Formats: sequence, C-alpha cells, structure tokens
Amino acid sequence: MTVDAAYISAISNGLYTVSDTTGTISTTTFSLYLNQATAQVAAEFPSFASSYLKDEAIGLLVCHRIVRADGRLEFNSESIDGVSYNKQAGETTWSLAYNKMLQGMKGKGSASVSVTHSDVDSSLKFDEAPVLS
Repeated sequence: MTVDAAYISAISNGLYTVSDTTGTISTTTFSLYLNQATAQVAAEFPSFASSYLKDEAIGLLVCHRIVRADGRLEFNSESIDGVSYNKQAGETTWSLAYNKMLQGMKGKGSASVSVTHSDVDSSLKFDEAPVLS
C-alpha cells in the first residue's frame, strides 16, 4: 500500500481531498506534504515497523500539515467530567495520533534484559519430575 490522494481521503473520512480544482489541497501541496511526512517517518520510526503502520503514520502527518497550514489548530484545551487536557501549541488531533503511534513503537524490538541480583542462590535445583498429589 502507498499513501496517495485516495488514502488521505480515507484516513480523514473524506474531510480532506487532493485535487487541483476542488480539493482541500492541490496535488503540488500534497506532494510536498507527502515528501516531508515520509522523511519524518523514516527518521523517527523504527525499522521493524510494518509498511502499513508507516503508511498510516505518513497519512496522519499529511493531515496534520493540512490543518496546520490552514491555520486551524483545533481546540487547545478540553475538560470533560472534571478531567482536563491541554494541547501544546501547534498540536492537532492528527499529530497527537501520530505521537501516540510513535510512542507505541518505542521499546518494541529491543533486546530483552535479564538481571540476577547478588543475593540469589543459583545452586538451587528444582525437580524436573512433576509433583503428583
């Protein structure tokens, strides 16, 4: 799969379209945003991430750039049932979704680590035969 105009329309549920005549952004602008987003994902995502996740991340970043360029940086704070949340300047729901996806990638694929404390008695041996009761 690759990120194209149809993908942007799909990931945004039809909110954003790419067309030189009737689109939210032109094909030239889409090409610019796509190149920027692709470079960002290549630099920030781990190599083991699937191409589908990378495509989704690129799509999220393209949508973020559309909103940012339009000057509609959405809400800055929200409070629901006493729980409040403030976004940083320049954040959009698209960039928040991207950052959450990126954070989910951190730590995956790394080597596992085993720690043995100095007070552990490694001379103990366990029965290999099952204990029947």
